[in-house]
Amino acid sequence: MEVPAKGRRIGDPMKIRVAHSLTRLAGGPAYRTDIVIRYLDPDRFDTRLYYGSTSAWDPSSHDEIVRSAPYPCVHIPAMQREIRPLRDAVALAAFAREFRSFSPHIVHTHESKDALLARVAAFACGTPIVLRHYHGFIYGRGYFGKQSNLLAPVFLGIERALNHTTDAILNISEGLNRQAVEDYHLAPRGKTFVLNNAFDLEEFSGQPRDPGLRQGWGIPLHSRLFVMVANFQTPKNHAGGLRAFARFAKRHPEPPAHLALAGQGPLEEEIRRLVQELGIADRVHFLGHRKDIARVLSGCDLFLMSSTSEGTPGALVEALAARVPSACTNVGGIADITAGEERAALAPPWEDEQLCNAMERAAFSPPDMHAVSAAIAREYGAREVANRLMELYEELWLRKTLRD
Repeated sequence: MEVPAKGRRIGDPMKIRVAHSLTRLAGGPAYRTDIVIRYLDPDRFDTRLYYGSTSAWDPSSHDEIVRSAPYPCVHIPAMQREIRPLRDAVALAAFAREFRSFSPHIVHTHESKDALLARVAAFACGTPIVLRHYHGFIYGRGYFGKQSNLLAPVFLGIERALNHTTDAILNISEGLNRQAVEDYHLAPRGKTFVLNNAFDLEEFSGQPRDPGLRQGWGIPLHSRLFVMVANFQTPKNHAGGLRAFARFAKRHPEPPAHLALAGQGPLEEEIRRLVQELGIADRVHFLGHRKDIARVLSGCDLFLMSSTSEGTPGALVEALAARVPSACTNVGGIADITAGEERAALAPPWEDEQLCNAMERAAFSPPDMHAVSAAIAREYGAREVANRLMELYEELWLRKTLRD
């Protein structure tokens, strides 16, 4: 079911109180949630964000959300991504105290750990409406690695049980919505909604091209420069991207191909070793964690994504908004962003040769990137997405009040 195109305003002039929760202020869900909250109408909604603690390797830049947010942010220190039963119990109690104090009409959860703790607390406190928002799935082999993981079915079982009493399930693309219903049986289709992630894209679409930027990274000016924007984690499959890039560089020696890697994470040393083994150390450049992604993209010719698990990857949306031809694996919601292969070249996951072929299509026969950028802005612009979310909130609240 699509989010209603037109919501109904509530006759009651009171504001609807909404509690958003995030496991930690790191990764795409944190940025996307912050953006959409900023566009919610403060005359209609009283919004708070509850968030946990980051892991040791998570980038700290997301703390800027707390410093600049025009809405209250409440830290739940005991909540973190890792499974820690005693800390989780403390975090659950903290959620219950907060919800009794704030008394939200809607609790809107975004990640796995907070979705468990905040929903249990919301149910215990009698919150009228509870939402589960999936930004991606952790149940396929791509998330925990190529081999299956015993934890995946456990997590899936917990989600199914909680979703049974959750009022609405949000997915960030039609592809993920189909997966939620048909593959993982997380909820019936009548209970699910599609809501695109929200992006502030003006900086990306308006950034002028700057090929000279690469010289500061030690990359020749006259080269073909690919870029990957992803933290070094298993689902991002940097290894597959590197192997595909090595093939491309060998097939097309002129102009010389280079690859810039923007990100950090626990697998960085492993990726550095693979670069040496593949004999491409002089072609691969580690940029580290970057806050200026729009500027990074302006200096690159092509965007590469080799993930084996994705929701709606922000890096891809931003690359297309920045008019950078792209080659990606076809997982999660990627094909919804790219409209099949109308906006980018796609390849199956785990297939390095086919990903290299997609890189060739992106390099030698790209689509009209100005038209692509305009379409992406229409579908993923922050204000439009926020309007649809507000309409959904009001529709759910109206249904609840009519039932009561």
